[in-house]
Amino acid sequence: MKLSVRLLFALLLSVVLFFHGSSQLYKVELDEKVKRSSVIIEGKVIAHKGFWNEARTMIFTSNTVEVYKVFKGNAIPATVEVITQGGSVGNRYLEVSDLLDLDNGQTGMFFCLPNSAGLKSPDTKKVLYDVYGSDQGFLRYDFTKNRAYSPFASYDGIEQNLYGLVKQKTGLSVSVTDPSFSIADKIRQAAAHTEQTTAAAITSFSPSTVNAGALNDPASSTLTINGSGFGSTPSGSCAVNFKDGNSNNTVPSYTIPYTSPYLVSWTDTKIVVKVPPRAATGLISVTINDGTNSTSLNQLNVFYSVLNAVFDFSSIGVDTIVASEPRLMNTNGSGGYTYQYSIGTAGGGVNFATSPANETFSRAVTTWKDLAGVNFIRGANTSAQAIADDNINLIVFDNTNSGVPVMADGVLEVTYSWYSTCYIASPFQALTAQKTGFDILIRNEGVSIGSYPFADGPCFPVLAGSSYEIDREMVVLHELGHAMNLAHINDDYEASPASYAYLNPGKVMHYAILDYGDRRSPDISAYKGALYAVTPQANTYGSCGLYAAEMTQTSVTVIPNDECPLTFPAGATVKGTAVLFDLTHATSNKSKDPQFTAVNCQNNGAFVVNNAYYAFKTSAANNSTLSVTISGYTTTPAELAACTGQGVRMAVYDVNTCPSGQNFPQPIACRTFTSNGPVSDVAGLLPNHSYLLYFDGLRNTKASFTATLNGSALPIVLTRFTGEYLNGKDYLYIEITQYINVKEVIVQKSSDGQGFTDIGTLPSGSFSASQTFIDGEPFTGNNYYRLKIVN
Repeated sequence: MKLSVRLLFALLLSVVLFFHGSSQLYKVELDEKVKRSSVIIEGKVIAHKGFWNEARTMIFTSNTVEVYKVFKGNAIPATVEVITQGGSVGNRYLEVSDLLDLDNGQTGMFFCLPNSAGLKSPDTKKVLYDVYGSDQGFLRYDFTKNRAYSPFASYDGIEQNLYGLVKQKTGLSVSVTDPSFSIADKIRQAAAHTEQTTAAAITSFSPSTVNAGALNDPASSTLTINGSGFGSTPSGSCAVNFKDGNSNNTVPSYTIPYTSPYLVSWTDTKIVVKVPPRAATGLISVTINDGTNSTSLNQLNVFYSVLNAVFDFSSIGVDTIVASEPRLMNTNGSGGYTYQYSIGTAGGGVNFATSPANETFSRAVTTWKDLAGVNFIRGANTSAQAIADDNINLIVFDNTNSGVPVMADGVLEVTYSWYSTCYIASPFQALTAQKTGFDILIRNEGVSIGSYPFADGPCFPVLAGSSYEIDREMVVLHELGHAMNLAHINDDYEASPASYAYLNPGKVMHYAILDYGDRRSPDISAYKGALYAVTPQANTYGSCGLYAAEMTQTSVTVIPNDECPLTFPAGATVKGTAVLFDLTHATSNKSKDPQFTAVNCQNNGAFVVNNAYYAFKTSAANNSTLSVTISGYTTTPAELAACTGQGVRMAVYDVNTCPSGQNFPQPIACRTFTSNGPVSDVAGLLPNHSYLLYFDGLRNTKASFTATLNGSALPIVLTRFTGEYLNGKDYLYIEITQYINVKEVIVQKSSDGQGFTDIGTLPSGSFSASQTFIDGEPFTGNNYYRLKIVN
């Protein structure tokens, strides 16, 4: 018995296709550093030691600094101890995003003040100094270039310029603590090394692109440097140097000494090194034992970077340091991690569950879930406020009960990542590390140092006083990247001189942030890095009371037109073609997308954040107009549709293949839209010609919509395609009022809307007539029909 008849019609062309509907840092000026610091010293880091606080809930590192000069402060001893958050004690390691991390041998200027939590040295019991502005409060010295630098700041001429600036701002004279240290001598020594013809030379390295920190994938993370004169046995100053992922300094300044666990082997002609998480795209160099350097001619490209845990086992009697790539685990028995909002308000805290940041955080989590499948689950609210190794993955506003110093000026949010590893005592072997938990500390204007206006959304940042608001969702997306084990990427802004109108925001995991910018969708680096971090690897973890299984990846959303298509259509695109564009789940790919000055028809620059593509071809007739109608326009969240500045840009490129990334021609037409309806026609198209449609979200508008292509430039107009069931047969009524370069029209049929078969062909000479096609043997139940147009 015939139960029902359902007719589904679609126009297709030749091939049947379906379209389915660190915290980052913010610049702190030198005036603020000088004003807010109680002690300013010049010195060198000579030792550091990780330690637990008294409650054994938090790991800190005490860094001993040998003092050379004092620019501000009284009765400063020959050495001081500077606190940094995070570090290693035995088989426990804490990584703290976006805060200062010091290495032995680093020399520079420290802007200090006693830490607000009153933490004391585990050895001397003196109150430890904190660095104002964290990473921005330490100006590292580069004697080769006579330069001092930190994130966002660089000063050429240490004595000639920087000394004078600091003395001018303090109004104080400089006190010399160690007269044997001389900047001039250090610069002369560096110059002598530079003028000396180094015995070393880098001739090549491979691979040219790496994934930093991906130690469990050695093929993508191990760098082989070929050359000569490196020395058969490393000693003295021997090291490999990378561009620093936490700084805008362009020279290779992040040093991996030959004693590092990242160094695999060293011979006179070849060095093999594991690329550390802090390495960034840029030149590399090799320092040989006499201190001279050889720099590569080409840049090393770091595609993405994942965090590592560096365990110092000396506290348990094993003199070794091990670097491990930790993995995400099933910590909650439900496949991943349960995070909890802190509702505690003591110590200046803010109830996160009732704050606007709640929805902002939820949107960012959904983004990572949809695209990478990260298994993060919201749990019950908690009154806990402390950052601690306590099996609570806490989302909390900064407060004075956090157990850590209040958030530094210039730091927007901080992620605390807790790691542990099982090990075999004899012979010693550390197994793959695990991420046992994380905490995310949110800036709190009532407690944190410094003041920055935030936009919690869903609308975009606007001008607030003399500067723009900071997009909270972008910052949270970055911090959740750290929670997923992503490390920083250094991807400089593309406009010079800097101007809001022309700045293209950097990658999601870039170490810094730009106010006014919006980055609520991952770029290809963060996207691929997240997929790598989330996908289980089936490593060996041992059995020492940690977790037995890795995190279970959840389902992901993949859109088919996220990148420029590999092939363009051979025949004319059918009139009435409807294409779904899902910019909510679209990413961006700098290596394949147009440059930011080639998307808005003004050649002056626009944000390139979330985009999608579609290639079409005009008919052979000399008809020149393309009409596009938008339907089903929705934004995520829905409230975004009412925000000023949201919408979608459409650009049309006159190309017959995908241009290379960052090398697109100027578009021949640009349109924008914010709702359903027709888009202004694009005229002047050539016959029998290929074009590329490009859609992107204005300021990262997350929108989904269907674009229906019509106009005289396309080959067929279908004005009727209906049907009915009569006397055991299905009657299909078809009327085509325009056809150009059409070879045949094939009728196809399906019982489930998935698998279709040909059941007949319309007469080739009567496309423009009204026709009735009869299916004399319909299926019992639903029947689906569509037309396939062959050029």
